[in-house]
Amino acid sequence: MKKKNLLLAFAWALSLPAAAQLKVESVEISGKDVHARDTGFTPEINMPLLHPPTDPAAANINDALYIDLFGTLAPLKASKTFDVGILVGTTAQEFSVTRNDRIFTVEFNTETCGAYCENHQLVFVFDARTGRRITAADVLTSPGQREVLRLLRRQKTAAYSEQIRINRSELREQRHRKAAKDVIDDLRARIELNTECLSQARMPVTGEAMRWHRINPVKDALLVTTSRCSNHAMRALDDVDQVTVKIPYADITEHLTPYGRALFLGEGEGKPAGVFGQVLRGKIGANPITMILSNDDGEAVYGSYFYNRQRKKLEVSGRRRGKTIELTETAGEDLTPTGRLALTIDGLTVKGKWTDMTGTRQFEVVAGAP
Repeated sequence: MKKKNLLLAFAWALSLPAAAQLKVESVEISGKDVHARDTGFTPEINMPLLHPPTDPAAANINDALYIDLFGTLAPLKASKTFDVGILVGTTAQEFSVTRNDRIFTVEFNTETCGAYCENHQLVFVFDARTGRRITAADVLTSPGQREVLRLLRRQKTAAYSEQIRINRSELREQRHRKAAKDVIDDLRARIELNTECLSQARMPVTGEAMRWHRINPVKDALLVTTSRCSNHAMRALDDVDQVTVKIPYADITEHLTPYGRALFLGEGEGKPAGVFGQVLRGKIGANPITMILSNDDGEAVYGSYFYNRQRKKLEVSGRRRGKTIELTETAGEDLTPTGRLALTIDGLTVKGKWTDMTGTRQFEVVAGAP
């Protein structure tokens, strides 16, 4: 996004009520890409920073964004630039912000480069009052998630079926014209890709699959977007790309949780009920920490945390069994094991103990989500 558009989004956001009078500034991200061939290349990466950073909602949104995208805590104060240390493939990034008194949304358009460069669209949605990241599990009941997945699958099936029809029609036309072999081969490859994608779209879905799709609540509807079917190597053949279904809130009111109805419809004061994917704040012993844990597939849990004073990332991974989480802590590029965490989920809080690898040192752990 151009700077003038950022300013327009910023000015519009300030004109809106509630969700406090949080200010949004653009910060230029710097860092070293260890895989970059052109060491003289300067990436153009912009990130939002909400102020005042001492406001709990602003702090939660800031840290959620910076940890997710760059693996670091957000800046503690305003600055024109912020060095995140290591960049992995990101060469450009723009953002836009929209909000009302209940929902704060940040949309990113990011370019990453590997074998070749491509663009990605990312959306982060937050509760504007607390800075909690809004997840599908927060706002949709289990039957609601299945219904949304059904609607998304129907949209994907229609999109891939139509693309196959278009490609087959084009293939017949090119054969009639006696087109070159590479043109015919390209169309055949596109048909093969879309046929495989159609087959995947028709497969049964589960509640767990909802975690992989992006939700974006807008004024009257919930937008749900699935990532593209193709991998990086096949991207050039993927004409369908991402698929989005727009679901009016009126069509899924019965499937919204009390928290979802409060956020989307302004009805009541429903509360969220989950710790995964959230910025967790608390202590290990007497030391303040910031943590994010994710649980994408069954029992697997992964994430990271920071001692707020040192601001160095420690990775954690392990298993979840019911409300119990067992994690191993690792540090450094070689991921040396440095500790273990045994945690229990209690509502919006995780509690338990941190133990070093020898079992000789032990500290209490407690951290809570917004």
